[in-house]
Amino acid sequence: MYQVNDVIVYDNRGVYKICGIGSLEFLSKEKSYYTLQSLEDSKAIIYIPTDKQDKLCQLISEEQAVYWLSEIPNIPDRYNSNPKERDKEYSRILQSRDCMQWIEMLKGIRGEKKHRKSNGRNLNVHDESNLRKIEKRISVEFSAALRVSQEEVEERIDKML
Repeated sequence: MYQVNDVIVYDNRGVYKICGIGSLEFLSKEKSYYTLQSLEDSKAIIYIPTDKQDKLCQLISEEQAVYWLSEIPNIPDRYNSNPKERDKEYSRILQSRDCMQWIEMLKGIRGEKKHRKSNGRNLNVHDESNLRKIEKRISVEFSAALRVSQEEVEERIDKML
């Protein structure tokens, strides 16, 4: 069971701090809930039953974040030329907890964006959406692990690419 003040990832939706554990006054049921506060938006509070812990997972550690950032130059990109297969693959990666695949995806889409830009073209809508999602995913989780701003994480990534 998680504890108050633990920082966790909720169902791949973002990074949250556990602000409380217990029953909720506004519900008549005697059930225990985690009170989660978003690290991105302090006004965003959600309540998750403690018996649904499978939707919660540990944030990556500071050491893991440092390691993965340092490995960016060594990680290959991932960009499948078949758009339907690529969308399925990226959807699976976005649901995963695999930092290496996150970085492969990021590098793949950014590489394609650069290639298209050099030819006077833009990314397709799906790739642009997936790029925003994976950039947010990495910057939110890594910034929480490193206790720095999302902008600082983005700057570090940009330097490594």
